[in-house]
Amino acid sequence: MHGRWRLFRHAAGREAGPPAVAYVALFALCLLVGQWSVDAYKAVIVWPANGVLLAAFL
Repeated sequence: MHGRWRLFRHAAGREAGPPAVAYVALFALCLLVGQWSVDAYKAVIVWPANGVLLAAFL
């Protein structure tokens, strides 16, 4: 009984999560919020862009 080992399924990425365009749009929105925060408060209060990148990676 010799099975073929696969580390991942090629179609699994298409089944899970929103499309890639949604991640790109959300990332751009997060960058705009970060720039607004710098302009308004001279500091970055919230930086969610890293979380969006992590979610897209996972």
